[in-house]
Amino acid sequence: MKQEIHVDISPDGSLRIEAHGFAGTSCRAATAPLEQALGAVRSRRLKTESRRAKVAGQLCNRVGGA
Repeated sequence: MKQEIHVDISPDGSLRIEAHGFAGTSCRAATAPLEQALGAVRSRRLKTESRRAKVAGQLCNRVGGA
């Protein structure tokens, strides 16, 4: 599976970062530089796929904004 990081910017300035195609929690390492550059993480949610050893993990972070 292809590894991708998606960044969605809401009209209010908040961001949502999603990592696709990463095994387990390796998505945290992949999104860390973005989190550091864009501001404090307000919430983090590991998707069910990240808890499976052989299935790609996904991570959804909310950074910055109101």
